[in-house]
Amino acid sequence: APALQGDPAYPAPVLREGPKFTIKAPVRATDSQVSGTGPAGVPIRLVNITQSGAGISQTIIKEDGTFAFDVAGKLTSGERIALMLGDLQGTNLSQNDFTSGPGYQDFPMIGVLFDTTLIE
Repeated sequence: APALQGDPAYPAPVLREGPKFTIKAPVRATDSQVSGTGPAGVPIRLVNITQSGAGISQTIIKEDGTFAFDVAGKLTSGERIALMLGDLQGTNLSQNDFTSGPGYQDFPMIGVLFDTTLIE
């Protein structure tokens, strides 16, 4: 007999729920920093979705769970920016821990975005 949905012998794969990341909004084109929160020690990148995921800046989230990117002169009103996972080389983190989570979006041709905001 074919396996039925919900059959305990064939459990659905469980995606680990990733941690929450936030960009502190509003973000204005005149801002010199973009800040927010996330899990300590995670490398993150700030990208411009409007420009196909072009990199703006990168940093590592501080021990207190906060981050700040220096973005003076790099933001344009009306464009959308997003947080993405940075370079994990040299960390004990796995890409698989950051594939699904609160507010995450898998954006075609760019990748998994943790949070996005429109630049004012």
